[in-house]
Amino acid sequence: GDLTYHETTAEERATATLTASQLVELAGLLTRIEAMYDAPQDVEWCYDGRQFWIVQSRPVTKVVPVAVNIEWTRANLREVFPELPSPQVAHTLCTRR
Repeated sequence: GDLTYHETTAEERATATLTASQLVELAGLLTRIEAMYDAPQDVEWCYDGRQFWIVQSRPVTKVVPVAVNIEWTRANLREVFPELPSPQVAHTLCTRR
């Protein structure tokens, strides 16, 4: 078939795609899949307007640990670093310790 480009309106972009009850249904499906495999899963799914379809499920192979000691700041990075940082500095700033 032919593909067409359809630009969405701001109102369409601001509207939730799934209803609250659909989210509950999807969460139930995903929870059951995770329980069935007894491990966290990366699940691909789709919704055809009537029901959810599970396309693929595979185990999560890497879990990023949640940082315990997060330091938050309201500093404006542009004021602290008026010039673009070098790749090495950017890597150092963005690497979790």
